Amino acid sequence: MKSFKELKEKLNNQMMFFIMAIAMVVITIITSVYLLIFLVSNLSQIFTVSVKPTSSQQFDIQGFEKLHLVQ
Repeated sequence: MKSFKELKEKLNNQMMFFIMAIAMVVITIITSVYLLIFLVSNLSQIFTVSVKPTSSQQFDIQGFEKLHLVQ
């Protein structure tokens, strides 16, 4: 039969393992929720289409002639 000290030590080790397991589960849940919120908020920014109309660009003929590149 095991002594009281061995049982107490075994119980202490099991309790420590149980506490560490609960801590890991809590950390995993918190991290998962944070990353899911981060993903959803960034995906909503990606799928939001905001097209700004650009002005049509005209070729500056007068500026080109002032350069005197063509003879």
